[in-house]
Amino acid sequence: MCSTDVSFDPGKWSNGITCEGEMYVVKEGDTLYRISRQFGVNLASLMAANPYVNVYNLQEGDEICIPNFSNFY
Repeated sequence: MCSTDVSFDPGKWSNGITCEGEMYVVKEGDTLYRISRQFGVNLASLMAANPYVNVYNLQEGDEICIPNFSNFY
């Protein structure tokens, strides 16, 4: 499900907000839809896990939370 070039950092966003999953750093060309498919996460769950991120205007270097499956089912 996850490729080896994916950047993860479990724990917290750089602004201190806790992530109930794993952190992903957005790369050039990423879209929220593409990230949801890459990790097998429902798009609505991905959006719900990232209320402080402008999911409609992702920028390279943005940090988003990839939720744990157990937290959203």
